[in-house]
Amino acid sequence: MSIKNTQKKWANAMGVMALIGLGMAIWPWVGEIDMVEGGGALFMTGLTFGLAGLINFFMFRNQAKQMDDIFNNRKIIARWKVDGLEWANFAKKDVVALKKNAWATWLIITFFFVIITVIFWFTTEDEEDATFFLLLTGGIFAFISLSAWLATQSRARSRQNRRSGEVVIANNCLTLNGELRIWNGLGSKFESVNYYEMDKILEFTYSYMVGRSRQFKELRIPVPEKEAEQLQKVLQHFGVSSLAYVPSETAAEEHK
Repeated sequence: MSIKNTQKKWANAMGVMALIGLGMAIWPWVGEIDMVEGGGALFMTGLTFGLAGLINFFMFRNQAKQMDDIFNNRKIIARWKVDGLEWANFAKKDVVALKKNAWATWLIITFFFVIITVIFWFTTEDEEDATFFLLLTGGIFAFISLSAWLATQSRARSRQNRRSGEVVIANNCLTLNGELRIWNGLGSKFESVNYYEMDKILEFTYSYMVGRSRQFKELRIPVPEKEAEQLQKVLQHFGVSSLAYVPSETAAEEHK
């Protein structure tokens, strides 16, 4: 398989981020920087990024293990390829959904960024500290936004430029052209699987904790007509009978 396990790279990157963040957090004591002269802002920023890096390190390490299982043909339920018009139709819809989800995620990040910045600005007596924190978090926010935009555009181009796609479904995850979609991560829970017969789309639904409630997310993959046998393996594995088929995506709400 020519596809690489990029989750390992991200795990290493998050590990480095955690070390840098925690280093920033302890630097006010090592470098003898007074808390009211920038040390407090440096500590809070470093602690935030250190903890975020640590959490993401364990998340990506778990995902890397899932990818290794797929690469070594362990725990695989089904595998198929999609090409021609079937792939073109799926790619077109997937790009639209991808950009919509990316925009929604960016709005959520922006909301929390504004709230945290405003709170820090009005609760910090030293104007220089507040300005430093604003410039630092603003730069980080701009970097994250640019990186997310570039990643979204790259994935959209990849979908549109490819003439085929490969789907691999395992016990706890699936890959689409090497992109890992996992439903047994930290705090996540598998909910259901549906097959939209008219649209030839297999949909996995899982949930994850956001505050005190669960947020639901759907993973949709195309199923070629010739892969009926592979589809049956997936449905049987997750305990879905043919009676659970949904005729089309537009009828999903009525089915529920």
